[in-house]
Amino acid sequence: MSKSQLLREEGNRHFQKGEYSRADALYSQALNLDPTNPTLYTNRAMARLRLSQWDLVISDCESCLGLSPDNLKAHYYLSQAHLALRAYSDALEHAYKAHKLCVAANDKSLGNITAQVLKCKKEKWDYEEKRRRRETADLEEEVLMLLRKEKKEAAVLSGEEAEELTREWEEKLRRVREVFEKAREKEERRRGCRIGRWMILLLGLWLILLLPKQASRTNELLFWST
Repeated sequence: MSKSQLLREEGNRHFQKGEYSRADALYSQALNLDPTNPTLYTNRAMARLRLSQWDLVISDCESCLGLSPDNLKAHYYLSQAHLALRAYSDALEHAYKAHKLCVAANDKSLGNITAQVLKCKKEKWDYEEKRRRRETADLEEEVLMLLRKEKKEAAVLSGEEAEELTREWEEKLRRVREVFEKAREKEERRRGCRIGRWMILLLGLWLILLLPKQASRTNELLFWST
């Protein structure tokens, strides 16, 4: 057995004990001796995932993919690292790639990888949902602020009775609020439909964990169609 293999096995033993920094160091020593071994990069990436060293995980996985483009573990670990960094599109892209490779190989990790796909999709959607709500609230406040400003200017310039003018602008403000409220209600209905789809996806995940061979194709169709 080569020196790099011995170092890798020692690293594996430390990893299993939860000694991730020591495992990282041993995998690094092995890589110095065998820098074209894709497995050593994914071993070290796995240890660095446990250490929350997201950028280093990405670097290791990209090095691995440079040597082995269809490495399932590299795509899976990349997805986890990107998700931790809130790079949702990249995380989902690599989760999909890992899932395709997993299905093709009939790999036993299908349940975990499917869960990662669902997690990426949910976190990406939650982030975009929060951003949409924040942008809508900002827009509403900006429009209302402009209307109030115009109301004050009109009260100074107009010769109409102040009470009538106030009623007119209050009606304008009411209509603007109503438009935004209807938009929020529509968004809530859309969100409810989305939550319903998540329940279907979770059911697919449950099936795949219990019946991995029978349910793999069903689960694939479920989350790819969402």
